[in-house]
Amino acid sequence: MAPRLLALAAVAVATASAVVLSATSADANNVAPRYYIPAAGSGTAQHDAYGPRMATPTKRPKKPTKTKRPAPAPVVTATAAPAPQTIADIVTGNDDFSVLLTALQTASLVETLDDESASLTVFAPTNGAFLSLAQTLGYTGDNVDGVFAFLVEALTGLSNGGNPVPLLTSVLRFHVVGSTVSSTELVSTGFFEPLEGPAVVLADDGRTLYDFAPGVADPMLVVDRLDIQASNGVIHVITGVLLPVPVLSPAPVATATAVPALPTEPAVPEVTEAPAPAPVVTATAAPVLQTIADIVAGNDDFSVLLTALQTASLVETLDDESASLTVFAPTNGAFLSLAQTLGYTGDNVDGVFAFLVEALTGLSNGGNPVPLLTSVLRFHVVGSTVSSTELVSTGFFEPLEGPAVVLADDGRTLYDFAPGVADPMLVVDRLDIQASNGVIHVITGVLLPVPVLSPAPVVTAAPVQTMTPVAPTRPPRYSRPHGGNGGRNRGYGGHDGERSRRYRDVYGY
Repeated sequence: MAPRLLALAAVAVATASAVVLSATSADANNVAPRYYIPAAGSGTAQHDAYGPRMATPTKRPKKPTKTKRPAPAPVVTATAAPAPQTIADIVTGNDDFSVLLTALQTASLVETLDDESASLTVFAPTNGAFLSLAQTLGYTGDNVDGVFAFLVEALTGLSNGGNPVPLLTSVLRFHVVGSTVSSTELVSTGFFEPLEGPAVVLADDGRTLYDFAPGVADPMLVVDRLDIQASNGVIHVITGVLLPVPVLSPAPVATATAVPALPTEPAVPEVTEAPAPAPVVTATAAPVLQTIADIVAGNDDFSVLLTALQTASLVETLDDESASLTVFAPTNGAFLSLAQTLGYTGDNVDGVFAFLVEALTGLSNGGNPVPLLTSVLRFHVVGSTVSSTELVSTGFFEPLEGPAVVLADDGRTLYDFAPGVADPMLVVDRLDIQASNGVIHVITGVLLPVPVLSPAPVVTAAPVQTMTPVAPTRPPRYSRPHGGNGGRNRGYGGHDGERSRRYRDVYGY
């Protein structure tokens, strides 16, 4: 009995020692023991034949997880968007407009371009544009330092020695439109109406602006400096200064020097018989001038024009005795040339008018061609008498319908609005034909207020047919080289290494 009791006591002591050692180790490492033994009397201990058995360990409950309080959202201070600049601000802030700015300040136009409530378009000449104009007028410098002073002196001369500021103001206002005109709209309309001066026409190249100063290069739009947006409009930069008046003096006309007469002896008076009485001349009435319609009807070279006028019911307009008109009259050859440009294959005028009516029907989307025909004919008529001398002096004319037509620097070519069709020219020996109700100028082509040729289609390369991609099959793996070369072929060189690289590039592995 004693040995059994001693054995049970030894087991109990050993169990108690293990519990104490476990607790001591947990305390030493500041780690709570994962399991614990319930205290005596808790009812969880069990006994067997060898004494009390260790209680079933129970998992310690977890502590509740603490969640962090969300940090307050940072306060974002709103920054004001940069205010859009006016046209005046943009000009002022760009060194390439320094001469333009000085001119605007001199003409007191800065406030006009700074008006926030305005809607303007400005064609802005660069410093180089003013320098080019000055050099054309005789300026010998190669920088812009003295350009404005030189131009003011030139304007003073054009003003007959008077105040140059009014003319400077007119030139600057000739660069401004009283509405916003984008570059796309300018190309579409083909011209613009400035605040002061006649209409400015855009050439067929879509860049050149025709002004009214023969001998001075026409300004051009700078393609990559268009549609500069401002709070009160838009700016288009140009390479020259638009001029509403001629600025170069015409070349003097050379006249023959009079040869002094040689002295002669006094003439001896001759004895003549008494003059016979003059015959009585019966006065005859001066021929009555014909109307423009009469002249057109009586000239076989205007037969196509007459048919067109009759179709458009405009004969009465040109027959009005009380009217004062100017007609730019295309000849039969002019109509034939236009028809051939549009695809007519004949070489006489017999079928020209019918062909042109068909073309106008197409331009009218299959509708009635007469309204468009009427517009084209009225584009040839001015509502006042304009002689050829006056036309050369002004450099343009305003028709009854359509935009202004500009006379080129050669004094003969009339710029219209039909790219791809030759511009009409004045027939020098058939100008200023007088009529009772105006004047006729014969021209070599038909003036067109709208394009009549369809734009050439853009040719695009035909798509190249490609084979249907085939999914690559996995290539055979190459064994890792070994022996003899120390592994130099493992994808880094040699025959097998190069092949491995190619497969990796193609197949991705």
